[in-house]
Amino acid sequence: TNTVQVETGRQASIIVEKLKSIENYISLTGTRTVGSTNWNLAASPIQWSAQLATDATHYTHSTATNSHQITITQSGNYLLTFNDHLTGAVTRPNVTVRILKNGSILSGGVCSTHQLSNANGHNESSCSLTYLLSGIVAGDVITLTAAQDALAGTLT
Repeated sequence: TNTVQVETGRQASIIVEKLKSIENYISLTGTRTVGSTNWNLAASPIQWSAQLATDATHYTHSTATNSHQITITQSGNYLLTFNDHLTGAVTRPNVTVRILKNGSILSGGVCSTHQLSNANGHNESSCSLTYLLSGIVAGDVITLTAAQDALAGTLT
């Protein structure tokens, strides 16, 4: 068995928040970027091809046109949660996912946990990212990009 320990002098943390409303959200899924089904290429926005739930008073999104863009229609603070799962027979690749607002990368809005060894069955990786989108102004457009950050190869 393997053991993971928090180093002396360091600490783990967790915050749990009761949400005021579960009605004001958008839930989307996608399996590709604008450029390819391979997420391990040059930076490309992630396409959201299916809407599971949408509050049309707070968000606009189209699965047909600019499906990589989520427009927020009400000013305020928003909590973004992103999860993915990639697989590939590639040694030492890594994909970095970034959050952008109106085309600009948001500081700290990065997930870079997709490195694979491609040895002993290690051919899957995932990313989980939670980010507070503070100070959103009505009309702001949120996009997530995926980009190769290490060795080349196909990750889907």
